[in-house]
Amino acid sequence: MRAEQAVPLPGLFRMETSPKLRYQQFAEECERLAREAKTDHHRAVLKEMAQAWRQLADGAAAKKK
Repeated sequence: MRAEQAVPLPGLFRMETSPKLRYQQFAEECERLAREAKTDHHRAVLKEMAQAWRQLADGAAAKKK
């Protein structure tokens, strides 16, 4: 008897993204969350996180050169 193998559904294969692109996406998500934040404190923390992700993206881009 042959064991069945799970085959991913079409469209579920993920392409590998560069660290720079992932970091930029994280920064954008933090900025989106900051716009929706209910308190000044949460907004400030999320903006700070976005800035940190942008710095990581810049560093990843510089490393690649």
